[in-house]
Amino acid sequence: MKKALIISLIVFQLLSCQKNDKKSAKIASNNITMEVPNCLYPQLKAGYSAEKSETDYPNYEYKISDLDCSIPLLDRELQKKSFKFLSPEDFSTKVYEIFHRKIDYGKTTKYLYIDGNNACNKEIIYNKNSDDEMVPQSYYLVKNKSFITELLSIPEIIDYQKEFPESIKYEEEQVNKNQGDVKITKWNEDKNLAQIRNNNIEKLVSRNLFLFNDKNEQLTWLLSNDESFLEMLCKVYGYDNNDKINQHFIKKIIVNNSIDQNINFFVNESCGKKLVIHKNFINSFNNTLKISKKSNDAIILKNIASRVMSSPEYEKFSREDKVMLVSYLANVFDPLFKTYHNDNTDWGTLTILADAKEFYDAEWNEITSIIVKNNYYNLPNLKMSLDYANQFDSVGAPD
Repeated sequence: MKKALIISLIVFQLLSCQKNDKKSAKIASNNITMEVPNCLYPQLKAGYSAEKSETDYPNYEYKISDLDCSIPLLDRELQKKSFKFLSPEDFSTKVYEIFHRKIDYGKTTKYLYIDGNNACNKEIIYNKNSDDEMVPQSYYLVKNKSFITELLSIPEIIDYQKEFPESIKYEEEQVNKNQGDVKITKWNEDKNLAQIRNNNIEKLVSRNLFLFNDKNEQLTWLLSNDESFLEMLCKVYGYDNNDKINQHFIKKIIVNNSIDQNINFFVNESCGKKLVIHKNFINSFNNTLKISKKSNDAIILKNIASRVMSSPEYEKFSREDKVMLVSYLANVFDPLFKTYHNDNTDWGTLTILADAKEFYDAEWNEITSIIVKNNYYNLPNLKMSLDYANQFDSVGAPD
């Protein structure tokens, strides 16, 4: 009898636990289900796109509530892909390494805003990256979840008709294609929506696995499918610690050596109005040039140095900053010039430092003093390059 009573109690407890587990799962599911339609229906009503007088029309203003209700769904997608959510301390460290931003967990703000065009802009706006021409490109670091995302509409994340069947009737009956003088395209009319969703989730997962879980295997996909995001990291935030990314963009620079398009791979302006040299990128470029040995591949270094020395837009920077940048570029270009300039005339007649000597003229001794005082910036080829530059005369190179 006593044994039967014990068994009955155990069975009752197990059934109670199962019931509680089901209840908890239902509540967790309901938390998402209850929250998402609050922003889903306004998004459905606004449509996938809109036009007025045959011109694209912004029919919906995104707000923090749109970002808020997307987070549980994005979180779920990351969990599906076994993303490891970092502790606040580890996430904060990673964010500072990548974006040079500090997360203040003492503030009640939910997100740290990342402006994809201006690293110094920290004022949050709620902006969709609808295409690469959208300015600014906007990203959001989710403080309590430790991941980065764009602002996405709910239909761009999940199959909303499958997850929220009640939305089908709403979209059919409550969403009008003609809203006054504005004509909308409904979300359910976009034939590419499934593909858009898949791409958005792939970006979300690949970016976060690569940046915060150190999953380098994601890089192949990112380089092929999310190049603009990686370019933003390199040019705007000076992310130059990955040689594979550096080499990817170096190949493109060699094909198109436009200074305007490429200078920020090498140097950028800090929020404190100082020049920030992307030393690892320059080192990767040096490794490429050692193999190619082509003047056309290297010429962008000389062109950047010339612009920094002579262009009015760089007058706001200190002479010390400019001399340091020119030195880093000369450390790569000038030894190659010395070795190969007699093989063909494509190398021109001056090294970077010889050009600087000619440009600064009477002030050259001051420039030299800055370089020497800084112990040649610990650059291996700079002393030799400076000595070589001092041997140039009106005829040209000494050799």
